[in-house]
Amino acid sequence: MTLVTDSVLEASIRKRLKPFLTGDDARSYAARYMHDKCFSKFIGNGGQDGKDRALMKFLLTCERVRSISLTPETFVDEYLIGHFRDRCRNFFDGISPDELSLDNLHQLGGVGPGASVGTRHTDFYRKLYLGPQSCTSLDVYHAYLRGSRSNPLCFSAAKAASKFGVTVDRSSRLSFVEKNVTEHRTIATEPSINMFYQLAVGKVIEKRLKQVYAWDKKLTPAVNRESAFIGSIDNSLATVDLSSASDSISLQLCKMALPGYLNELLELFRCEYTKLPDGRVLKLPMISTMGNGWTFHLMTALLYCACHAVCDVFGSSGDLSRVSVFGDDIIIPSELTRWLYRLLDRLGFVVNTEKSFSDGLFRESCGHDFYQGHYVRPVFVRRLDTEASRYVAANRLLEWSCFHDIDLTPCIRLLKNSTRGFIVPRHYDYASGLRVSSVSARSKLIKGGVWRFKCLMPSLQPLHVDRDGKVGEFDISSAGNPDGAYVSLIGGYLRNGSLMLRPKDVTWRLANKMTPNWDYVNLPRIPGWDERADLNWKVKADLIFTD
Repeated sequence: MTLVTDSVLEASIRKRLKPFLTGDDARSYAARYMHDKCFSKFIGNGGQDGKDRALMKFLLTCERVRSISLTPETFVDEYLIGHFRDRCRNFFDGISPDELSLDNLHQLGGVGPGASVGTRHTDFYRKLYLGPQSCTSLDVYHAYLRGSRSNPLCFSAAKAASKFGVTVDRSSRLSFVEKNVTEHRTIATEPSINMFYQLAVGKVIEKRLKQVYAWDKKLTPAVNRESAFIGSIDNSLATVDLSSASDSISLQLCKMALPGYLNELLELFRCEYTKLPDGRVLKLPMISTMGNGWTFHLMTALLYCACHAVCDVFGSSGDLSRVSVFGDDIIIPSELTRWLYRLLDRLGFVVNTEKSFSDGLFRESCGHDFYQGHYVRPVFVRRLDTEASRYVAANRLLEWSCFHDIDLTPCIRLLKNSTRGFIVPRHYDYASGLRVSSVSARSKLIKGGVWRFKCLMPSLQPLHVDRDGKVGEFDISSAGNPDGAYVSLIGGYLRNGSLMLRPKDVTWRLANKMTPNWDYVNLPRIPGWDERADLNWKVKADLIFTD
């Protein structure tokens, strides 16, 4: 097994792409795109410089948001902001105070996938019921206890959890997550009880999005992608992306756009301050940041209102059905982008002009890139430090090669030779091994028409919870919380008496597997993948992966 470095693989890929870089067809565009971007999201080289840049960007965003003025400068601004306010009123007034009652919010609450202030645990049970809790004020904690009274079991579990202590801290914790080869992004870790209610508020807003815009967390990205496909063909639809949108929802904007009772609730459960990595405490001028439980849905709702306000003033009723928003990923008729940009600027948002497209043959939305109606998104090699990551790169490069009919065989062989060469069925995960058809896996067939093979599987670390709610030897707690364990069980957070932990870094183990149907259909998620590409894939997978 010969390891491959990012520089060697990148050089090999660029060499194979070189003959295809000229030309104005979709294949040439895809080759140029891959040539320039394949390693643009590679993790590991950002270092301290990347964190410093991310922190500076966050601080500049705070200064920009703090200085926002919603006062119209022209008659056009006045009309746009006025219609935006009307749209917000129609949307948010449809959320009744009863939906935002503590009893209802407590039924909808939950925990995020990461850590919270004051605890290193990431699972529901130990965050809420088997360890110290955190909140921004005693008012928040008392609201949590009052809300839990609607369910005696939840109330008993919450009271029992109080023995582990409650930390009152008005600040979130700002940290960094690697974004690509040179950049990090900031994210705030919230107090556990605040996050519990933030997620609940997000679910209430999500319900309203479904009622008004037929918005769906699973289906709307597909709508955006289809719109990007259409826009790349006839230039009728634009794709708009924003910069630091999650950190740009100002307090002034919320005061103008939201009803008083909702604004007061957001003020109660938000973090007014954040603690920077160097220990400084910064007062936040925005209602929430990346990491807050309601940010995504609130941002989606506000941007929908902005798009529809633009349609009200400069578009037609037919334009409303062509608008789609998923977070800061916006679809709007191309002829209206000029006015949308102006309104967004007035509201305190910044358009990312490098990733927004209203003219030309290229569109990008929700992870799909199109040129003249052809899918041209490159393979982003994010890491090569594990065998699983090299399987991912090999499988995805092979699919891209077959789809665009550009031979990358030497590059894929480099990756294949850096692994143990496990071959797996096509419906298995990209990281589990080299995916091939049954023709290439005849040697794995055993009696009874069953295939037996080896592969990599993610290694999970279940922790057993006994009848008294005590978690196994990994926890320092000397006593459990039986009622909290029952609440977790009912909520689906405990399965077979164990907590399935979300590991900080996924590790992989060797596993022996069997399947009765090697060729179970699981085609690549590439729009336009056809029989030609599929036949090409079967031939090349056999040639490269099983030689």
